[in-house]
Amino acid sequence: MDIETITQKLKNELDDKRYLHSANVMDISVELAGLYGADPEKARLAGILHDCGKNYKGERAKEYIRKTGYRADKIEMVQTKLLHGIIGAHLAKEEYGVADPDILSAIRWHTTGKAGMTTLEKIVYVADYIEPLRSFEGIDEMRK
Repeated sequence: MDIETITQKLKNELDDKRYLHSANVMDISVELAGLYGADPEKARLAGILHDCGKNYKGERAKEYIRKTGYRADKIEMVQTKLLHGIIGAHLAKEEYGVADPDILSAIRWHTTGKAGMTTLEKIVYVADYIEPLRSFEGIDEMRK
């Protein structure tokens, strides 16, 4: 699936605010990829798709996770928002045709992070944190 088709599908799947957030993360991810020597096309896809699993909340998230075979831990089952990266990686593969493990992993880990993250994983993680719609004390310093 090409980027135009993906963005159009996401516009239909996500509410306007979430889509704008995803588009911003995509743009920041591409910018950071240029600064840190990562593949900008991988960054573009991971950025736009990073929250494609965000509509799965509560029991719906738990049910989706069970169908994938992923064994969520106790914390994830209580804090189901933590599952959207896992769900997103699965949706990116199954619904958006993304086969690249680097992109899928960046989507998977964009919320919680992990030890030994790749450059692309770090880029999407940071882009999600600093994108222009985020507003909290210290955000300007973080963006620098």
